[in-house]
Amino acid sequence: MTVTTAGQTQALVTPTPSMTATPTPTATATTDTGATATANANTIATGIAATLTAQPSPTPTPSSTPTATPTTNSTATARALATMIAVQVKATLTARPTATPLPRPTATTPPTQPPPTQPPPMVCAIAVAGELSGLWKQAELGCPTGGAYIAWSSWTPYERGMMMWRSDTNHAYGFFNSGWWQEVQDVWDGQSPTPSRGAPPPGLLEPIRGTGYIWGTNDTFFNELGWARAEQKGFCALVQSFERGFLLRSSTVASCKDGLFNHAQGGNFPLDTLVAVQGGGWRAQLR
Repeated sequence: MTVTTAGQTQALVTPTPSMTATPTPTATATTDTGATATANANTIATGIAATLTAQPSPTPTPSSTPTATPTTNSTATARALATMIAVQVKATLTARPTATPLPRPTATTPPTQPPPTQPPPMVCAIAVAGELSGLWKQAELGCPTGGAYIAWSSWTPYERGMMMWRSDTNHAYGFFNSGWWQEVQDVWDGQSPTPSRGAPPPGLLEPIRGTGYIWGTNDTFFNELGWARAEQKGFCALVQSFERGFLLRSSTVASCKDGLFNHAQGGNFPLDTLVAVQGGGWRAQLR
């Protein structure tokens, strides 16, 4: 825009409106609980330090002019800080959960069982012969099935055991050192020779008669016993049968069958006693 005044021409400048500044929003402070706790702790520490610093060293007072000790504000400050500390400690301890101890397991002692009562031994209807009673064990043999009697028998010692024959049963018995025994029917006809097992080793013999026939035909007897160590001898045996076996003792009677010589009558017969348990072992007492 141009304005002409008194012959002079002046240019009129119209100001351009300026932009209004927009106020910047003020940031709102966020409370930090961790920082607050730290600040509180610093405040407590500062207060304690100030209290300790504020307490003056005691100045000696002339004894001639006693004066009252002034009470300073440091005592009140210390008490206030102590109260604050106690409150903070109490709050901290209260805030922490207390661990509840678990109850200790109590060992329970099992009740003491009374020892098993052993049943009283059964009274047998038939008595054990006095000469055999020292050999008898009821638990292994049971009760007698009959009375004791004397039977004509034979006995032969072997490398690994012994054999017997009894006239009352007509059985041959093999007692093996491996711990068991076996009885078989005597099948010898009284005439057939003993089947050969070859020539006996030096110092040993081939058994004869009925027990020899069993030994020669039954591999179990041969393998378990080996060869005979002495000749077969007849003797009189006191025998008693039981529920699970039998007992035997050589007898010193003069004769027990047909006037046959009893090799046990002199008291020096090798076989003294014998215990045979069915399904179990055997034991013999030899002289």
